[in-house]
Amino acid sequence: MPAHYLEIILVVASLLIIFIDAFASKSSKIKVSNLTTAIAGLALAYVIATLCTYTAQLKSQDLPEPTLLSNPLSDQFLFDQFTIFFKVFFAVCSLLVVLLANHVKTTVEGVDKPYQGAFDAILLLVCAGMMWLASAKDIIHLFVALELVAIGFYVLISFWRSQGELEAGIKYLILGGVSTAILVYGLSWLYGTSGHIDINYIFSITNTGAFPIEGWLLGFILVLIAISFKVGSFPFQLWIPDVYQGANTPTTALLSVASKAAGLMIFYRLVTEAVRTDSLQYPLLIVLTVVIIATLLIGNLGALAQQNIKRLFAYSSIAQAGFLLIPILGLTDVYYNKDAISAAFFLYLIAYLIATMSAFFCLAAVEKQRESSHQNAFSGLGRTNPGLALAMTIALSSLAGLPLTIGFQAKINVFALLIEQQEWLIFVMALLGAVASFYYYFKVLRAIYWNNETTEQQEKITVPLPYSIVLVISSILILYLGIFIRELLPLLP
Repeated sequence: MPAHYLEIILVVASLLIIFIDAFASKSSKIKVSNLTTAIAGLALAYVIATLCTYTAQLKSQDLPEPTLLSNPLSDQFLFDQFTIFFKVFFAVCSLLVVLLANHVKTTVEGVDKPYQGAFDAILLLVCAGMMWLASAKDIIHLFVALELVAIGFYVLISFWRSQGELEAGIKYLILGGVSTAILVYGLSWLYGTSGHIDINYIFSITNTGAFPIEGWLLGFILVLIAISFKVGSFPFQLWIPDVYQGANTPTTALLSVASKAAGLMIFYRLVTEAVRTDSLQYPLLIVLTVVIIATLLIGNLGALAQQNIKRLFAYSSIAQAGFLLIPILGLTDVYYNKDAISAAFFLYLIAYLIATMSAFFCLAAVEKQRESSHQNAFSGLGRTNPGLALAMTIALSSLAGLPLTIGFQAKINVFALLIEQQEWLIFVMALLGAVASFYYYFKVLRAIYWNNETTEQQEKITVPLPYSIVLVISSILILYLGIFIRELLPLLP
């Protein structure tokens, strides 16, 4: 199987969905939306199953080692364990968002789910773009894949064309355009100084004599600044609260997890290559230290005053980006154990995926019936829907880092890295941020269990069956992996 076939499968499935949706009548839109969701779900499930089977064959002594067919196109693709992990990560995120979007209440001009097929099709294209991005071997491939993802998000954010979505889409478009301009300028400096588009060659040439390191370093810093837009870290974090609040909930969930992971993936790969040059290690340490401290401060301080759950998750995601950048900072210490760094990074990503998606499924269920994402919409949930309240409690506990959750294990690994590398300033800031997170996450739990509910909030929320299945599985995983975290280690790249 050529390495690029999985992305082509997603593109073909997307085109099939567009074709089916184009010929559907308004009266059959609900049935068609279920069909397009099934097609998108099956395509993503096939991609996940294929990648997991391939990884199992690589790691098993009893199974024959798989082979990839070589051709001019697939030879331009990276297909290592790092790449496979992120491909599976993006496909799982997209599959969950497909399930989330199918049951979100959307009515336009009296027609239920009029454009659900188009939403699923664009979502598959965004997923294919992120998977291509994971395999990027040169800067042209990286830029084109990144722009495919960005254009897809421009559409998804303002998809249902409500006032809030249109405002969010404009803000994302403007800042996204600025970050793209900075990225192109940075990549042009890297190409101009190295004379090559291959990422490995661009970084390896810095060790040669008489190399113009100043121009190269300018380009590299500009690229990192542009990628911080996707990560949601300082200095490009300003768009996150308004866009998260204005966008539809499925797109917000995808932005919060998959888009952030795509940026972090590029960060990780670029810094891994850059630290091989001795003269870059100290500048990278300084830049990343400033970025991490500023990101932690902005995220945690901003979250303290929020009453809207989406804005709370927005500032929370900024703070979580700060924690996820800490293992990348550890890469600048070339003498430190790289296995410990990668384990901390990937464990935190998995913990963030499970807990955040679980929280968004809870939010979507409440928002669908009570038509609000305000904190007060969760009032009385502990009485009317104890199961849903428990799932939200477990998800928020993991995000806060309470013991016996996978989030606690992830944060402990990050703090252990800081202690062993003696990064005491960041350690103090991260510790204060973790303490602050208890306050703003548990404000939501106070509303769930202790706020006085109104008559409307005394009504039981109807949770769709797919939501219930996802919430049960995610809650079990959060608690099980919080105790038996070592069972996850063999699955990491």
